[in-house]
Amino acid sequence: MADIAQESPGIDFHKGDSKHGPGTWGQRHIWASLLDNRGNPERFTMRRVWPVPTGRTVADVVAALRTLTERHEALRTRLDVDRDALIQVVLGSGTLACTVTDSAAPWCRATAAHVASELSLDSFAHDGGPPVRFGVLSCEGGPQWVAMAISHLLVDADACAVLAAELAALLDRTAARQLPLFQPLQRAGYELSPDGKTQNERALRFWRTTLEQHPDWLFPSRADGEASWQGARFPVVQAHAPGLGRHVEELADQLRISAAALCTAAFCQAFAAYSDATSYPLGVTCSNRVLPWSRGYVGSLAQQGVIGVQGTHAPLDQLARRASQSLLQGHRFSLYDQDDVFALIDQVGTDKRDFYGPVSNFVNFQYRPAPIGAVGGAEHSPRRDLVITEAAPQQDSAVRFGLHIGSDTTDLVVRISLDQACVSEDTMRAALREATDRLWSLAP
Repeated sequence: MADIAQESPGIDFHKGDSKHGPGTWGQRHIWASLLDNRGNPERFTMRRVWPVPTGRTVADVVAALRTLTERHEALRTRLDVDRDALIQVVLGSGTLACTVTDSAAPWCRATAAHVASELSLDSFAHDGGPPVRFGVLSCEGGPQWVAMAISHLLVDADACAVLAAELAALLDRTAARQLPLFQPLQRAGYELSPDGKTQNERALRFWRTTLEQHPDWLFPSRADGEASWQGARFPVVQAHAPGLGRHVEELADQLRISAAALCTAAFCQAFAAYSDATSYPLGVTCSNRVLPWSRGYVGSLAQQGVIGVQGTHAPLDQLARRASQSLLQGHRFSLYDQDDVFALIDQVGTDKRDFYGPVSNFVNFQYRPAPIGAVGGAEHSPRRDLVITEAAPQQDSAVRFGLHIGSDTTDLVVRISLDQACVSEDTMRAALREATDRLWSLAP
């Protein structure tokens, strides 16, 4: 791409006095994961690219980003640690980094995404600025894309979707100037209140009951017993299933459940087929965006929920209905004080080496706003074919395995990271094929 010039206008914001307070439960959840995955800091950076409608200027885009920054405290929050406690400092004024990259040729989404991937970020920047970076990609002066990199400590995927919708409305000049119902500092205040403590106690009771009623571990604890989990034993396996996203959507609609519940049930069956466990707890990532107060909330709400899995020999459609009920129940109790849940797991679990003890695995289901695209040339694969590739391994991990399922409602892309001290890569590859075969076997 020729004739690229760089300039840095910055995004100045002014919103009164600075203020500070403790981290929220959601922020501390991500912080605990970040500390136990120090070798993979990029995993905790959210990167997004958003299109700019034609006819807008760079000044229009910068003005829209300034409005977003002044509207949402998370975008002007600096993170700090005080006596091992996470602190959020909301800046009243300052400047966010923003670069403008102009080209003589149009930008495609893939190239824009590559630019976003190269935006450097430090969640605890020494300069005291918020861990947020923006970039504007223009063609002969006309902006085409906004790229963003922001710490996962500040936002989750759903918060990014809120920002995308608001930016689009601002650039279309249709946005209502209404503040979100809650800001992260307000949320932290609620969590310390009597009502917040009551909610935390309910979550702890649910976790204890689930762990005690589902005592088996899906896969063994770490075989080496090492306190350090760094090394070359954390492969990452990816799979692209063309057309399976559409098939799952049709099945889920017929069963009157979510696609996430159906996929979770299929993997629960597949995992059980390669484990001695018959009744086990499973960690699931919950965003809790169904809660009324979370409307327009830009912050990190995603935390681990827990569900009990049993009866995996039942037909998949029956297990999926039970999984749907369990997920709905589990999300109600997935907002809690992270330290309290860790302490509870230490009490209930017999082995304290793993990050989440008996629930040291998780499932995360996420829709993608744009087509996923093929992995390893899978766009030419026949229906029901599964293309499995191996990505770069993680440098460390605090969980035995992690499962991420992405869907654009047409295809599915599955990513599994694992610790081979607990479960082999061959086992996970087999379970991956088993789960997708089970999904295909159901006829809508």
